[in-house]
Amino acid sequence: MTLTLTLTLTLTLTLNLTMTLTLTLTLTLTLTLTLTLTLTLTLTLTLTLALTLTLTLALTLTLTLTLTLTLALTLALTLALTLTLALTLTLTLALTLTLALTLTLTLTLTLTLALTLALTLALTLTLALTLTLTLALTLTLALTLTLTLTLTLTLALTLALTLALTLTLALTLTLALTLTLRKILSAF
Repeated sequence: MTLTLTLTLTLTLTLNLTMTLTLTLTLTLTLTLTLTLTLTLTLTLTLTLALTLTLTLALTLTLTLTLTLTLALTLALTLALTLTLALTLTLTLALTLTLALTLTLTLTLTLTLALTLALTLALTLTLALTLTLTLALTLTLALTLTLTLTLTLTLALTLALTLALTLTLALTLTLALTLTLRKILSAF
């Protein structure tokens, strides 16, 4: 009888110790999950804020750069048209001077010098026009690169939103696990 009572007490103490250990582990796991949930929420908010600020700054800079490059391209094209008009007028002047050279033999040397100067100016304006067109092409390339950067930033925003959705899913799973552990704890 004493042996039976001793075994019963031993089993009861063992069961109590086991339940106490289980309760302690459950509470520890609950605290760990709560801390993990808090850290996950903090990280999510921090990443969202950083992403918002970064994208706002990037879009502002991109729009500013796009407007600046568009204005520069417009000015370059205007300059190119002006130089083209000047080149046309210069070539017209050269033809006029050539005709005057043909008609007036007494002013041959003077008109030849004027023609040479006019052709030199025409070549200079042609070079300036070439440089202006090169600048226009360069600005067009810069605008294309800016648009590419805008597309890249849009892709980065999509990836960031995907990460936010993933973190939200992880948060949901963590909450579900916490509720499950609470139910287990309530069962004890």
